[in-house]
Order: sequence, then structure tokens, then C-alpha cells
Amino acid sequence: MLALEDYSWPMKNPEHRPFKHQKETAVFLINNKHAYNFSDLGTGKTMSALWACDLLFCNQKIRKVLIVSPLSTLQSVWGKEIFENLPHRKYRIAHGTRDQRISAIRGDTDFVVINHDGVVIVEEEIIKQKFDIVIIDELTAFKKHTNNRTKSMIRITKSCRAVWGMTGEPTPNSPTEAFGQAKVVNPHNKFLPAYYTAFRQMVEMQVGPFTWVPTKDSSKIVHHILQPSIRFERDKCIDIPPCQYQDIVVEFTDEQKVAYKQMKDELMLEYQSGLITASNAAVKFSKLLQIAAGSVKDDAGNIMKFDSTSRDNELWQIFEDTKKTKLVVFCAFRASIFHLVDFFTKKGVKVGCIYGGVDHGKRAQLINDFQTSDLQVLIIQPQSSAHGITLTASNVIVWYSLIASGEVYRQANGRITRAGQTRKQLIIHLIGCKAEQRLLDILDKKAEMSNGILKTFVDL
Repeated sequence: MLALEDYSWPMKNPEHRPFKHQKETAVFLINNKHAYNFSDLGTGKTMSALWACDLLFCNQKIRKVLIVSPLSTLQSVWGKEIFENLPHRKYRIAHGTRDQRISAIRGDTDFVVINHDGVVIVEEEIIKQKFDIVIIDELTAFKKHTNNRTKSMIRITKSCRAVWGMTGEPTPNSPTEAFGQAKVVNPHNKFLPAYYTAFRQMVEMQVGPFTWVPTKDSSKIVHHILQPSIRFERDKCIDIPPCQYQDIVVEFTDEQKVAYKQMKDELMLEYQSGLITASNAAVKFSKLLQIAAGSVKDDAGNIMKFDSTSRDNELWQIFEDTKKTKLVVFCAFRASIFHLVDFFTKKGVKVGCIYGGVDHGKRAQLINDFQTSDLQVLIIQPQSSAHGITLTASNVIVWYSLIASGEVYRQANGRITRAGQTRKQLIIHLIGCKAEQRLLDILDKKAEMSNGILKTFVDL
């Protein structure tokens, strides 16, 4: 038997040692078969979980581990960390066709790494393999208890001996998001109701036909159902330089002004006529944001482009001012991403982009090139690569266009504000219209709500 005090905590660089909080986290996970790690972004949650598994492997307590993570982190984070820090362990990436995924799951390996949606495709095979531990990275992918992904994950975790869920923010938008995650990780928690309706009545109250707000005790209730948990705040355990936020107002071009007014007038007319619903209002609001970013997809799926010279020039000026570093640009819309790639390429800048259509191997290569090579600008659709990855080769993020998800927004910012960052960070929002300012205000309020819940994991 290998005692904890004799474990070597293997790392790529033998001169480096784990942080104290990483060791404590690893021990916590070993001691709890159903557990949550809610430590901040960039605190090294990945290696804490891998060391915990490695120690259990060394003592022949486990045979096989399933890691469920975002597509963008399969190889670039989990594969890379296992390869570099635990070279004595084998891993397989379960991605591609169904047969390729099954082959990886059945293979002679210590770790199988699969994406969140992949579990639905090969659920039965995963259950047959009887994994000892399931590590779920970015647990909030399972916050909606009714979708197929979460239902599959619940069935899978019931077949495993241990389940560890990890995320920096368990409830970024609403306290009700805790329900699905609790059902996946620790459904036997005595404070967790059997049904969602009962839970919602505990953490929210209805104040309008479609409006619910958190109850006074919602934070404490969420805390109770997401146990046992551990949380470390990055600022208290890792010395990272400060991060500043800056809003830059960008004047619309004449084309954008005309298109924006037309769309806004159409939205107002529908509202006054009583035709507006929550769903089509959201679509119209999204189109306002698309106009600000320079391109709109019409109802037929065609892309209409608008002159976005002023926004592009502002982005270029930021790049010129920060040439001593690299630049991360987040852009919510694919058409605008392609436009920006062309924009930087024509100026002789080496640029790469990650969006939903880029496979995980290409994503990993782009992230590696950005961190270690001469790739100067990385343009990212935040929905595709906001989680898990490290982009500390840059200390500047520009939001060319914002996204409505508070969780994705804060996760995306965390790509540069994490361990390994040695410089002050700057996060810039380009704001060209009231819709963008409104969205930024909403994101700030979501952060306040989420932070209130997170605080209970420290204070209670």
C-alpha cells in the first residue's frame, strides 16, 4: 500500500510542487465518493482530480476512470495533463463515430475522456464498462434536468462507484440550476427533493407570469443540496496580478444605424400590437446584437453583412496597443468570426479561430500554437471554448460581441485569469448600442446573484 505521505505528486517539471490547496482537494475527493469541487477558475482542479485517481490506481483501489468534459478540453486540457504529468498512465479520447467512441471506451486504458453530449451516444456501453470513478468537468452542462444529456448522465453515474463534479460556478443564472447537477452527482442527499417542482418552490418564488426570483434562503438551500463540497478562492490561494475591465463605446456606421433602427422599430411595433412573446423577443434582441457585430442571419439562413469599420478599427487599435502580448477575441456569431479572420489575415497577422464546427484535435492544436508558438490572435466563439482551457500567453481579452450566458461569459474571462498568469489582465467590451449595454448590465447582475450563492460555500 502506498501511503499518502509517500506519494510523489508527479508533475511535468520535477522542480514544481502542487499547491497546498490542490493536495487538500485530492485528499477530499479520495475521502468522498460523491463530491463537488467548486474552486475558482484557474485553481488547478484538473490535476487535483488526476492525482486523486493516480493515488487510487497506485493502491489498486480502482480500475478505470471516465472523464466527461467540454469538447474543447478533451485533448487540450485532460489529454495534455495526463500525458505530461502522468506519463505512466494511459488514456483514450472517446470521440468521432459511434464505433470509434465504443472502441476507446472498451480499450485497455486507465482514463477515457469523452465530451458531454457523447455520453448520450454511447450510454449503454459506458454502463457496461462499470467505471469506478466518473469525473465531470464543467458540471453545469447538466443543470437542465430534463434534457437527454442529463438523463443519460444520471443513469451512468448510478452505475459507478464514485462521482466527482467540478465547476467554478454551479448556479450562474438561477438557483434552480443546482437540481440537475445534484441528481447527477449525489441524488441521495437528504436535503434534495425527489422532484424539481418541489425544489423550485424552495429556492424561487413567482412574481409574474414568466418571472421567478430567488427566495431569501435560496443560497443556503443550494449549499445544502450540493454537498459534500470543497471550494478554494483563487485570490486567496494563488498570487495572480489584478484584472481590470474596460468598456469602449464604438460608433455605429451608417449601415448599422439604419439596420438597427429598422429592427428596433419592428420589435416595438410587435410589442405594441401584443404580438411579442419571450421567444421571438429573444430572437429580435439577438439580431440587434448581430447588427452591432456586422452581420445578421435572416430567416432563410442567409448572411447579410453590414459595414463594421468603426468596430474593426477599434479592435485593430487595441491589437496595435498590445503588440507585446497576444490577443484573445471572443465573438458570439460565426459570420463575424469569419470576417475577423479575414480582417487580421489581410493585415498580415497570424490568426486562428475556434467555433462549433472546429473538431477537438484542431482546437487543441490552435490552443497549443497560441500558448507556445507564433499564433498572435485567437478568435473564439465563447460557446465552443469558454471552459477549461488556458490562454495565459495573452493578458488581454476583447469581447467583439457579447453572449447572454453569465456562466459562459465568466468562464471565458477565466481563460487568462488563472494560475500561470504573471501580468495584469485587461478585459475589454466593445459597446455600440443600448442592446449591448443592456446585455452587459444583465451579465453583471447574474454575477452578483451567482457570487451570493458561491459565498455560502466559504462562509457557512
